[in-house]
Amino acid sequence: PLRDLLAIRLVYERFLWDSLSSQEQENYRSYLQGITLCELDHVWWARYISHRALESSYRKRLLKEITSLKVNLSSEKKPSVQAVFCIDVRSERFRRHLEAVDSEIQTFGFAGFFGMTIARIPFGEESSISQCPVLLKPAFQIREDYVDNEEKKLASYDLKKRINYAWNGFKTAAGACFPFVESVGWTKGFDLTQKTLFASRGKPTSCKCNESKLMIDFESVRGTGIPFDKQVELALGALRNLGLVQNFSRLVFICGHGSKTENNPYASGLDCGACGGHAGKSNALVAVKILNNTLVRNELLKQGIHLSDQTLFVAGLHQTTSDDVQLYDIDSVPESHQADLQRLKKALEESGRRTRQERSLTLGIQKEEFATTDDFVRNRTSDWSQLRPEWGLANNAAFIAAPRHRTKGLHLDGRTFLHDYESSLDPDLKVLELILIAPVVVASWINLQYFASTVNPERYGSGNKAIHNVVGTIGIWQGNGGDLQSGLPLQSLHDGKKWIHEPLRLSVVVQAKRESVDQILERQSGVRQLFVNDWISMTVIEGEEIWQRALNGTWSKQQIP
Repeated sequence: PLRDLLAIRLVYERFLWDSLSSQEQENYRSYLQGITLCELDHVWWARYISHRALESSYRKRLLKEITSLKVNLSSEKKPSVQAVFCIDVRSERFRRHLEAVDSEIQTFGFAGFFGMTIARIPFGEESSISQCPVLLKPAFQIREDYVDNEEKKLASYDLKKRINYAWNGFKTAAGACFPFVESVGWTKGFDLTQKTLFASRGKPTSCKCNESKLMIDFESVRGTGIPFDKQVELALGALRNLGLVQNFSRLVFICGHGSKTENNPYASGLDCGACGGHAGKSNALVAVKILNNTLVRNELLKQGIHLSDQTLFVAGLHQTTSDDVQLYDIDSVPESHQADLQRLKKALEESGRRTRQERSLTLGIQKEEFATTDDFVRNRTSDWSQLRPEWGLANNAAFIAAPRHRTKGLHLDGRTFLHDYESSLDPDLKVLELILIAPVVVASWINLQYFASTVNPERYGSGNKAIHNVVGTIGIWQGNGGDLQSGLPLQSLHDGKKWIHEPLRLSVVVQAKRESVDQILERQSGVRQLFVNDWISMTVIEGEEIWQRALNGTWSKQQIP
């Protein structure tokens, strides 16, 4: 029996070795050095080392692309438009195409709540929704209201909202959901038939036009609002943390993101993680209204940030399922900026088309089924039977905090969180510390959710999405009973033939000094534990040198072939 077991293990080793690339084999050898295999469970260690080699191989390919990119910064022109997107991996594709469509558009990556720590009270409701990372507590409440002055129309809309809110509360309550289905579920037959046979196809899935009239009221009305001095603080923090403190273009576009799907209990997982699992529309609107405020700009000038009358901020939302972008309040854009606005709109439309084309390769698009790829991708937003409306953050693998010129033009395949960071503008390391304790931590949570749901779907996933039952508003059952399921469904990770998500632990790449990173990790024990316990890795680009942080806190210089 021992001889048979040895033979099985040798065969396993041979197949494992043959499956590795030459670079991965070299990494495998380096990890085996100093390990006494007879003292270890060889099979498990082989799997572990092989996985470490896979992660190392990806990280080296990524670093090779970053460091091989040569950019002549002195030749860059002042941008015609500056566009701020979320660091979300889905924004990477869109930003790349937007810059390719119009070389005079400059893009930035920033956590999608844009520094606006708010809670939003939807129109016609009383309870608020947190629109910031779960690591933070909302500092302010804002109430949505309509500009429309017709009292009858507002009252009618308010009543409908309240009735709808109460009805949804009843049918999703834990004690009422099953009797609800048995008693009045049949009344949904017509609606389901209509959705099945007459679903809209090929139409842009941007928000309805009247939603662009939503107004954020900063006045202290019914306990809501943002005091003026706090508006100045929010504006100052957002611009400094973004690194956008000078050379403003005529038009600055702040774009949140959200996802429109039908019949999807996991819808919040496709929205903005930086906005607490909601769309970032309200955050973008709040940021724009504050930054367009002349009085706020006067206070910013005292802090050394000059926003001239020629700079206008506009808000928008990137709908990630269809890659359409909705612009808000554009009817208030003055004639002086109409040409800039039209240029942006044209670039956004073409970027959306190119992004849909790129994403279609992973969506199993059959071109003969629909007239165009655009039709097929957009149709997924309104198809209530669609198990995979989009891939979300599947295949995420890295977080990069560096100036955009480090990654501009690189085809990162929608796998990286991109956060702009300029160390020369951060002498006291406050921005870098904020990046490490907030966006990096949230990105690691997302990464580990996908990782665990892939490597151990039985324990950490949530099974087959086709037979899920929603239990109130607290969880998912597989079938008609059992434990509440955690993690992601199989359809969010697997296309039916192969895994879409490659389970790699998050590789964090920062352009900064090693001493700066060490200082922050020394102060922030919670983040330090993520690195010490090998949940995420840390790589620093210091000048033209690359340094890798070991689990014990030491640094080793990396040679990238």
